[in-house]
Amino acid sequence: NFSVNVRPTSTKRAVDLWRMNTQHDYVKGEESLHGWAPRGVSLVRDFISMRRRQRRIAEIEAAKGVLSSGTFSVPPPSGTVADEQAPSFDENQERLLRRVLDLWQTRRDSAELILVKDNVEPPQKGAAFAPSNASHGTPSAALNLVADVHYNPKNPSLLKGGTLMTPSADSSRWVRRHVELRRPYLHVHCPDGDELTTINLTHSRIDHAPQLAKLLRRPNANVFAVYGSSNNWLFAARSEREKVEWILKIDQSYFSGSGTPEEDSP
Repeated sequence: NFSVNVRPTSTKRAVDLWRMNTQHDYVKGEESLHGWAPRGVSLVRDFISMRRRQRRIAEIEAAKGVLSSGTFSVPPPSGTVADEQAPSFDENQERLLRRVLDLWQTRRDSAELILVKDNVEPPQKGAAFAPSNASHGTPSAALNLVADVHYNPKNPSLLKGGTLMTPSADSSRWVRRHVELRRPYLHVHCPDGDELTTINLTHSRIDHAPQLAKLLRRPNANVFAVYGSSNNWLFAARSEREKVEWILKIDQSYFSGSGTPEEDSP
């Protein structure tokens, strides 16, 4: 058995950053912290500024080993002898120098372009008015999903096994199935031994008297239902006593713990 958990991928658009804000989420034990309050985007901005300062300090220290000490000295004030000896530029040279200085502009950090008010604050009219994927050139139906697949080995511990009746595919008759209860799954087999389906009982609910059974023309009332998170199943026992035994065993497997099959095996 393999369990597959499908979920949307993390946001990769700057306009969806406000969806990831955890400022108002409760943190266990925060009531015991006096004078503390969660911070917002300012914490990210402070981190970016600190990282920029550290990078500049490292660049200066690396340049000190190459350049002379006089390169980093403070220039003399205007009007001194050193200022009078400075080279003069003609009109063409000055024009070329200004053109180079205009091209040599400090590029803004990408984080400064992303952490703007429109990206970090929710829409004023609500999430329904947030920019859609279609406005960014991506169809809204093309939602990227990621799946986590886990292998679940079959539990060697058999809590209960026996024969139960289940409705056929067209619900026209009841067919015989061999059922095994191995926590946390209920395995349903054909009479020849082939496994038809596996029911996960982790988030299931048992109904000892389902109303749907009345529509399937079952002569006796020994029918119970298993309501899962994505599907429902009907089972019919040979007697009321056997029906109660199955329900009690399923409840026992549910309340006895939620360990893995490896932990349950002897």
